[in-house]
Amino acid sequence: MHPINVAETLVTPCFLAAEMGEMLFQLIQQELTMHNEIEIDFSGYHYVSETFLYHSLGKVCLVNKFDEAAFKRKIHVTNFEVDDWEELEEVLDNVRIQLSVQQI
Repeated sequence: MHPINVAETLVTPCFLAAEMGEMLFQLIQQELTMHNEIEIDFSGYHYVSETFLYHSLGKVCLVNKFDEAAFKRKIHVTNFEVDDWEELEEVLDNVRIQLSVQQI
């Protein structure tokens, strides 16, 4: 499994803006073309916004049409705080709704 350390890659411990999420999204998409599974390592971070999560991990799910099970099979999020997992779950729920609406 190929690891991506988010804090080292984005050169900051705070992940706020959509643009930062977009940068991570591009990197994840690139890695998914070369590796079946990747690790998104959040070690060293201090803050992550829901906007960042939507524009990075949420967008990966939208573009690749990953449901939550596919996301968890392919992308392993590590070193993430419990409170931030709740935000990620909200993002994944929103993506699930968007994907279901697209199928109608």
